[in-house]
Amino acid sequence: DPEMLRTLELLLSRKGYKVRCWSHPAVVLSKLQKKRELCDVILTDYSMPSINGLEFAEMVRKLNPGIRLVLMSGKEEEKFSWYLKNGFLDGFILKTDIGEHIDEVL
Repeated sequence: DPEMLRTLELLLSRKGYKVRCWSHPAVVLSKLQKKRELCDVILTDYSMPSINGLEFAEMVRKLNPGIRLVLMSGKEEEKFSWYLKNGFLDGFILKTDIGEHIDEVL
């Protein structure tokens, strides 16, 4: 969602984070293949073009297991609790809570 990307970029930049946003998971994966230390944290949506956020997280982990992975979704955390408990994801945030709680998960 281009509007969500712009909003996140603005919000995180104002909080002092260096932000890069991409609209398709294939772009991020391609950049990670070329430069595995591309970033420290990836904030990804569960709903994306071609794959979901969990599938994307698995691919990222294979390229760089040290990157912090935070999933955002409109669905409640219970759906993703196994992935959080088992270290597959490092954090979770509801889209409705991003403005208030983003610092806590990053």
